[in-house]
This record gives sequence, C-alpha cells and structure tokens, in this order.
Amino acid sequence: MDTEDMSIWYDENRNRFYGVFHAHNYIGLVTSVNGTDWEKANEFVLKNKEILLEDGTVIGPDRMERPFVYHENGQPKVLSVAVKKGEESYTVLIPIIENELRSPTSGNWPGRRQSSAWCFIMTCTCLMG
Repeated sequence: MDTEDMSIWYDENRNRFYGVFHAHNYIGLVTSVNGTDWEKANEFVLKNKEILLEDGTVIGPDRMERPFVYHENGQPKVLSVAVKKGEESYTVLIPIIENELRSPTSGNWPGRRQSSAWCFIMTCTCLMG
C-alpha cells in the first residue's frame, strides 16, 4: 500500500486506530486494531485529488498532501490537507460528520444501524497562504 504523511489517531468508541494519508491521486484511510497491523478501511479512498468549493468551483491541484485530522472531545471534526496549484498554496479544511451505515444483513433493512463511519463533506474552505 502506497502511503505517505500518515496522521494517526485512536478512536475510543470504536476501539480502533485510524490513519489518513496521501497517495498519488487521493487521500486514503486505513485502520488497525493494534496500531501495528494496518488494513484498508471500508472507505479507503476518502477524497480524489480535486477540491470542490462551496460556490461549485473545482480546483484540480498539482499536489494534495499532509492530511491531518483535527479532533474535539475525541471525535474527528475536520480533515485538513495542503494543496499546491501552480505558484499558489492553500490549506483546505474539510468538515467531517458522523454517518450511520445501513446494511441489508443488519436486520430490518433499511432501519437498523450497522455501524457508524465518518463522512467527509466535499465542499471545502480554502485558506490562502
């Protein structure tokens, strides 16, 4: 697995480690029960290498790196990434919300909660600089 600049955290609610990283064309997510043996998370590719702004504009960056997850009260709240497009550099902040996953095997489809995951909202705020 090609990973670089991994930001790691432990989720006490799920009893798992998570790591967000950048690869050549995407930001990815891996998980581990012990912090040593890593595997692809269910949502392995979190974000392709493009930035959708609130106004609908799409930025196709030359580079998108250095992912970091900001936590508040033990919960992931914001994914930040460093972006370079031409001579301009940005820090992009992507809000994270918790999302309930549903599964036909979890009983009483679609109403039963199987597990929760994070949803990375794809409209972003860019900080110039």
